[in-house]
Amino acid sequence: MSDPARLTRNRLFLVLALAPALGAVGCVDQKFSVITKTETFQQAPSNEVDILWIIDNSVSMVQEQTAVANGGTQFISHLEETGMDFHLGVITSDMDLTNANAATLVSGYVSNATPNYQSVFAQRVQVGTGGSDQEKGMDAARAALTPPLTSTKNIGFLRDDASLAIIVLSDENDCSDGGALGPDSTGEECYTKYDRLEPIPDLVRDLKEIKRGSIGSFTFSGIIGPEAVDGCADAVPGKRYATAIQMIGGVRANICDADYTSIMDSLGLIAAGVLDTFPLENLADPTTIEVSVSDADGVPFPEAPDATNGWTYEEAEDQSYANIVFHGTGIPPRGADITVDYVFAGKLSEPDTGA
Repeated sequence: MSDPARLTRNRLFLVLALAPALGAVGCVDQKFSVITKTETFQQAPSNEVDILWIIDNSVSMVQEQTAVANGGTQFISHLEETGMDFHLGVITSDMDLTNANAATLVSGYVSNATPNYQSVFAQRVQVGTGGSDQEKGMDAARAALTPPLTSTKNIGFLRDDASLAIIVLSDENDCSDGGALGPDSTGEECYTKYDRLEPIPDLVRDLKEIKRGSIGSFTFSGIIGPEAVDGCADAVPGKRYATAIQMIGGVRANICDADYTSIMDSLGLIAAGVLDTFPLENLADPTTIEVSVSDADGVPFPEAPDATNGWTYEEAEDQSYANIVFHGTGIPPRGADITVDYVFAGKLSEPDTGA
């Protein structure tokens, strides 16, 4: 026979278990709020650009430095064609304490007023191979563009309202450590003690702060080791540099390419100040994205999702970056204002910068 008390308890448990579900059925008209985001960008109105090349000067870099020098004509031609007022400086990736010229511009900087500036640029990027085996390109860029160097050895290079284009050439991953590895460390420790390196988001934040409030754009590009380096024995994947490129916006090129002509052409275009890629601060629901563009006179014109002459949304597989990328005739002109509205789909994930 059944126990009446047990039956009563079972019926009570059943009612309590169903209560949340029944409550949910009764709330089918409940509205769920969504978070909308608006981000604005501007295509640089200024024709001034400060271009900083960071050249890896370790033992394996002769061929790559020569390739950059040989491609100087393609690079500078875009600056000439667009009438850019440029400052062009070169530093090395050697930030050892014993290097008295760490982050110092090699022989100052080149400008439109420099006689034979193409030849001078070609000479200066061939910085030799006697540098440190700890390639600290990110740290070198930060030091070159902040006090005390901006008021001493590098004075005059960085202008308040000029665009800033940083370009790194390196066959190693970035080893910026803020001194954490110590003065007696070796290049191998850039990988075996990887956890001591400065996080790339922190370095990117510091670089962005340099141009905060400026009307000029800021890009970070690199000729670096690709993900797969088969057939390119002297290079390792430059994941930390690649992450900075993704977070800031710029060109990522393969250091293993035999000919840098097309690479230098692309770098010249982006240095000329007309960008096609704009990084978002969050992940977006692709179905909700709306993009509007107004030219330098405030006249709006339509922008539509189109991979040929419009825009597309690009999101990393690991969700570490999300970009609006313009194409063809859809690339906003100089001085244009760009507005991107979207429904928030999540925060960007921590990037995989590789060991």
